[in-house]
Amino acid sequence: IKTLHSAVKRFKAEGINNVIIDVRRNLGGNGHDFDKLLSIFTDKPKIPNIKKQTLRVSEKTLDYEFVSEDMIGTNVDFPADEFYKDIELDPKMYVSGMNYYVLASELTQSTAAYFVNVLQYNNMATIVGEPLLRNALKYGEILPGGLYYERTLQGPIGISTVEYDEYTKAIDGILMPDIHIPYVAKEYMTGNDAVLEKLLAIIKNKQ
Repeated sequence: IKTLHSAVKRFKAEGINNVIIDVRRNLGGNGHDFDKLLSIFTDKPKIPNIKKQTLRVSEKTLDYEFVSEDMIGTNVDFPADEFYKDIELDPKMYVSGMNYYVLASELTQSTAAYFVNVLQYNNMATIVGEPLLRNALKYGEILPGGLYYERTLQGPIGISTVEYDEYTKAIDGILMPDIHIPYVAKEYMTGNDAVLEKLLAIIKNKQ
């Protein structure tokens, strides 16, 4: 976050106001200090986060204080004070006058996909590339093992007991980019980054 913040401030000082952030192969990770990261993109004191959270109650989730054994097998909404409906931001982190373009793809997942969704919903960046698939896995869903996941998954595995009802512009779980630039096999085989090149051309045409 410090590196990005310093870079953006340096860009502005050098007269650069178009910034491209590439999360096309970003699988996500820890959301620690996510509020500080988002503060770079807006001067709002807070932004909406999640409408509600729902728990699929099982023997594994009985440590939550708001559930009991007789609720096993049911879906229970989290109490309002048990999750963050809004994200509190630090307006002092905001760098004004910047245009952000975020490259996303089918391989943008987990916290990275959440990052893309928040930026788009709050008009903090222009999302470019491919549609995001259903990357926010819901409770009861199964992620199959296979070649792509062979190092982390051995066969089918359950993912989550919690469903997050996020604020989003996604339709039926599919988030469409603001500028759709699909991968084209012929262009991909040249070894060039055709998606990035097309975005650069779009930005230059706007100037």
